[in-house]
Amino acid sequence: EVAGARAEAVQRRVNILFDNAPCGYYSINEEGTFVSMNDTLLRWLGYQKDELVHKLKYSDIVIGDPAQTAEKVEAISRIRFGKTDITLAKKNGEPLPVILTAIHTGDLPTSNRERLFSTIDNKRCHEALERIKTLDQELEAFSYSISHDLRAPLRSIDGYSRILQEDYADKLDDEGKRVLGVVMNNARRMGKLIDDLLDFGRLGRKAIQYSKVNMNAMVQGIVAELKVQEPTRNITVKVHELLPALGDADMLRQVWYNLLENAVKYTGKTESANIEVRSYATAPSELCYEVKDNGVGFDMQYADKLLGIFQRLHKMQDFSGTGVGLAIVKRIITRHGGRVWANGSLKGGATFYFTLPTEDENK
Repeated sequence: EVAGARAEAVQRRVNILFDNAPCGYYSINEEGTFVSMNDTLLRWLGYQKDELVHKLKYSDIVIGDPAQTAEKVEAISRIRFGKTDITLAKKNGEPLPVILTAIHTGDLPTSNRERLFSTIDNKRCHEALERIKTLDQELEAFSYSISHDLRAPLRSIDGYSRILQEDYADKLDDEGKRVLGVVMNNARRMGKLIDDLLDFGRLGRKAIQYSKVNMNAMVQGIVAELKVQEPTRNITVKVHELLPALGDADMLRQVWYNLLENAVKYTGKTESANIEVRSYATAPSELCYEVKDNGVGFDMQYADKLLGIFQRLHKMQDFSGTGVGLAIVKRIITRHGGRVWANGSLKGGATFYFTLPTEDENK
């Protein structure tokens, strides 16, 4: 009797926990009819237990293609801890987005091939996704405004400045020509800044197209391109054998271009520029790539600012640029699941590192 009373008390506690759990639980039989459902899910759906259990089938309250939903349920039932997104219909017809998880009972006996599932209310996630879509559309509109509304006055400034330069140069003294040059240079810089900002914004929306990337060929091509742009400089770039990577080829090319262009730029005041590129595995699931130069370097106390947008550690008159290039590098690598950092010292050169997950990790 004592053992029976204890078992009954335990069962009552289990029932209380089952009915008041923060997620929904239910079971269905082989025909898809509900055999049980906890109070939480009944409350979410707006049903009384006697209206649903042993009366309605799972397909009766699912929104969407029944065959497609059945395939999802079968798929997660075969996988331990498998889960999927589905939408249930409340009694009043409102949709209830949930995350559905199949519960594997192990050796626990169930009658008539009864299957157990849990659900988590996914409404907030769906609302957040809709909000993200709205924000994305607003950002697209803002980018369009930047691209068109800001470029128009810049084209006017540049156009009228060229007219002054070409038709009225003989009427301008040296100071007038200098001021005109400043106006034209700043107009061009503003145009480049707009381009960089648009590129930075697009990176957050562009889907990553994974493929195997030959880093050696990519880097060698960029090095040749940069050397053509600096024909009068003595630039030595040593590229060690680079490990292939898995990632978006266009995005990774932008990473390499920005880092190598950075190295070429900041060795501009060095008599003989030496740049070294290498790679190695830092863990079974991670590859590291580095670009080292012997340029002006930077003070390590400001290292955290290097990768921020519009952050510059050197004067504009010393080195050109918009302060967006390294921020683009960080965004691309972060989206690939990697890390970016730098080491350096004033007048002692700089080394930039980035990591990428290996193929197995990405899978």
